[in-house]
Amino acid sequence: MGKIINLGKSIYNMDNPREQRRFVVFIVRAMLHHRELQQLLAFFEEVPIKQEISRGNPFFYEQVTRQFFYKGSTFTERNQLIRENVDILVAAFSADSLRQLYVEKKEFNFGRKCTRARSYPWNCILMVDKGKKEPYRLY
Repeated sequence: MGKIINLGKSIYNMDNPREQRRFVVFIVRAMLHHRELQQLLAFFEEVPIKQEISRGNPFFYEQVTRQFFYKGSTFTERNQLIRENVDILVAAFSADSLRQLYVEKKEFNFGRKCTRARSYPWNCILMVDKGKKEPYRLY
C-alpha cells in the first residue's frame, strides 16, 4: 500500500486541495482494483525501458484509475489499453527515443532514425508541454 501512496504523491500536488481530493480518490480506486493495478505495476517492471517510462511519467497510473481519460471504459479496459499502447511503443521505437520522450521530456522528431524498422512510412513530431499532466502534443 505504501508504494501506491508514494505513487499517488508523485502524480498529485499535495499542496493543492483539489489535487489532494484527487489523491484520495486515486487511493480508493487503487484499493478497489488492487489486483489489476498490481498487474500494471508488474507490467512496467518487465524490462528496463518500461521501468524508466513509468518513473519518468507516472501518469499512466492515473489514467487507469480515471474514466475521464477514456470515457465509458472500465478499469480493465483502460489497463489493457495502456499496456498494449506501451508494448507498441517499445516494439516500434528505440529505447533511446522513448527515454528522450518519457524520461527527459524533450521534443522529439519520431522519424525513421528512431524506429526499429525502416518500413514505417510516417514521420511525426511529438511536442512536450511541461505544464500539463497530458504533456504531449502530436504534430
